[in-house]
Amino acid sequence: ITIFTDGDTDVASGNISIDTAVVNGSSGNITLGGRLSTGGGVSSGATGIAAGDITLTVDTTAGNITAHELFAKGSNGTATGGAGGNITLTTGSGTITLTQGVNNRSGANRGGTRPSTGTITFNDAVILSSNAITIETTTTDQANGGDITFQSSIDGAQDLTIRSGSGTVTIAGAIGATTALTSLNINDSATVHAGTTVSYTHLRAHE
Repeated sequence: ITIFTDGDTDVASGNISIDTAVVNGSSGNITLGGRLSTGGGVSSGATGIAAGDITLTVDTTAGNITAHELFAKGSNGTATGGAGGNITLTTGSGTITLTQGVNNRSGANRGGTRPSTGTITFNDAVILSSNAITIETTTTDQANGGDITFQSSIDGAQDLTIRSGSGTVTIAGAIGATTALTSLNINDSATVHAGTTVSYTHLRAHE
């Protein structure tokens, strides 16, 4: 199943918010088997269309989130790209399992320049469950980006790439303390704050 509120031509995207308190009275998990997208609509003018926000919230201490691809990218414009939306995942004290990438890059203009974009925030422990996960608020050739924040730990024997441009990458918890990451690549990121414990097979960190 794919859930999307992508805008049409010159139409802004809507937001997507899934909250277990709204769905079933503050209990249960959120499990997504398909893409969740709020990409900005195609722009026919100078300014690209901003993407909507994606918010997933489990209002219980027993629930978890399993997310497929999360996509909140702004669209391109002839002069200025549209901003990406904010992506926020919260479980209370559960876990957040990622099976695909998370992307909220801003759109570009015809010269390739992108404005600053929204943030990506994981408020609880993250588990990587596919071979390669990319979490990015920018592209490899652009400086502008948004903050990427992990408020807890990251685990999983997978490849993880994080890219934030001018944004700050913050990892408050241990990295790979329970299950070591296969590789950790933090690139095209201005500032990195990492936890005290890091376990991985390969590490690459640079601007």
